[in-house]
Amino acid sequence: MFEFWDWVGGRYSLWSAIGMTIALNIGFDNFVDLLSGAHFMDNHFRTAPLEQNVPVILALLGVWYGNFYGA
Repeated sequence: MFEFWDWVGGRYSLWSAIGMTIALNIGFDNFVDLLSGAHFMDNHFRTAPLEQNVPVILALLGVWYGNFYGA
């Protein structure tokens, strides 16, 4: 049985010991690609200017649609 901290949230559990079952399912090479993509987005979020920062833009769109369109 794999153990991980109880404070690890759902979407973050992918990067914990839970990732072992994902790696077994999709294959190690694909899991490495998944981790590489996540690392790329982490760096993008930290370094991209706000007007080009994809996570910031998506978050702001979510707020916009939630507040003004009730979506």
